[in-house]
Amino acid sequence: MSFAHLSGASVLAGLAVLASVLFLLQRLRVRHREITVITTQFWREATEEAQARVFVDRFRHPLAYLFVLLIGALLWIGVAGPRRDGGDGRDHALLLDASAAMAWPGRFDAAQESLLATVAALPRNRTTVVLCGARPRTLLLPGENALLLEERLRGSAPDACPETITRTIRDLAATANEGSPLAIRVFGDAPLPMSRIGLLPDAVDVVRDEAPSAEGTNTRITTLGVTAAASGSWTHVDILVGATGARISATLDGIPLDGIAVEANGASTDGLTIFRDVPANGATFSVVLDDGGAVTGDDRASVILPRRSLLTVSLPRDAPAALRRALVLDPAVKIVESDALVVITRDADTIATARAGLLLSDQSGGGAAFVVHGTATEIEAVRTSTTDPRALRDALRDLALDQIDATSLATDAGRAIELAFRNDGGRYIEVWESLFTDAFDFTRQRAFPLFVARAVRRAAAIEDIVPLVAAGETLPPHWGPLTDTEGHTLNAADGALRAFEAGVHTTATGKRLHVASLYVAPPATAADEQVPDAPSPGGVPFDLALLAGLAGTALLCGEWLLYRAGRMP
Repeated sequence: MSFAHLSGASVLAGLAVLASVLFLLQRLRVRHREITVITTQFWREATEEAQARVFVDRFRHPLAYLFVLLIGALLWIGVAGPRRDGGDGRDHALLLDASAAMAWPGRFDAAQESLLATVAALPRNRTTVVLCGARPRTLLLPGENALLLEERLRGSAPDACPETITRTIRDLAATANEGSPLAIRVFGDAPLPMSRIGLLPDAVDVVRDEAPSAEGTNTRITTLGVTAAASGSWTHVDILVGATGARISATLDGIPLDGIAVEANGASTDGLTIFRDVPANGATFSVVLDDGGAVTGDDRASVILPRRSLLTVSLPRDAPAALRRALVLDPAVKIVESDALVVITRDADTIATARAGLLLSDQSGGGAAFVVHGTATEIEAVRTSTTDPRALRDALRDLALDQIDATSLATDAGRAIELAFRNDGGRYIEVWESLFTDAFDFTRQRAFPLFVARAVRRAAAIEDIVPLVAAGETLPPHWGPLTDTEGHTLNAADGALRAFEAGVHTTATGKRLHVASLYVAPPATAADEQVPDAPSPGGVPFDLALLAGLAGTALLCGEWLLYRAGRMP
């Protein structure tokens, strides 16, 4: 047996205090009695017998004391709220889904009501309640008063995030007491595929609370992607928007796309709309459903477009013709004489001042063919390649050096073609000038224009196009850690970088990200979900607290009648 309002120790302590107080009161005479004395010989004894509020020498009414103690004990136990523990010997974890899908009108409230009813029928000393929103948090620990749950649920609402039920179930299963069965009951519409649930230990049982069917239909935004413009324009991007069952309206910084001079003709196919050649000017692109559905959190999404202008590049008048030709054909590059963002030079002092560009070095100097100059953080990431070769592969891929024919170049040079890294704070690449001449076939390799384009973009520190930022999706690690609008740092426990919920977030470099709530499915059971619905909790057939209170009250009334009849001292 457990108690809803008090701990077992508090109940026992209260009974001990009650027994002590009643014992003292039982020895205190408080009733005046008239005594007829037939002779003065017994006057002294009669006077002592008639005194009030005087402790006597002996305990004379044990049955009356036990009767009153029984009444007090029943009333005290009724106040403590007794309940039966169910006797199944399992720990219970109740998970309330607070993801975006629970924003259906009335759905979250119905789940809360079912949760509170279930908590009332389970043993308090073995029941835990967790609210599974963007950041799952425990609402009720074993042994805590159930009244606290209703107070802690006050004001709760679904977050604009994907479901976190599956991750919470995995964490609970991993931390469950060894050898103790754990019953997990889910309140909400999060998908529970057997492909995942079946991997849990045998001692963990997962069921879903019987959910009421949702009324109405939901329209939602399913896709929001940004990519380089198919037209080849460096200063524009294409945007893909997917929505179900509704027309969309798009704006740039609040200005409708129809009202600005851009080619934004939506080519709609299968619910997808492509906005072509949208200016990449750092504006916020927002899309809203004209006729939103029952769930409002997935009716709008935004993304901050990259800020892209032409990259100004200066180079010597007698620069290798192949290098100049590659720059002229690059749609992102504009060749200028001075005040260039990226400098291509043979002078080490000039590149050291500019700190961004391409240094044409002399092959006879004995240095490596390619030398990447960068910050301490960048170079340290590459140096970890001794233990993590992926860092080196990424560095080669970033400059398209993984696609060059190094064997052919080494044969022509008569020496190995090496890639080196230096930490001097600059953002430039040092490369043999002879590689751009006819002495090598480097300029005829397909990697050549890619190398030139990526070297220029690296020197200019061009920000990446963010194709999609959705709540719960893994983000590039170099963006982290993220902070939300309140300045809280967001770190995923598994080491991956994720935005927990939709909203505006800031990366470690100060870049602002609009995180969207995408892929929110309506509350329906998919074909592969076989987790059974849980039966309604079988509560006790009667309320023990009410029964104890009624019994104590009935005995109290009987005690009063006995006292009035003079049969109770």
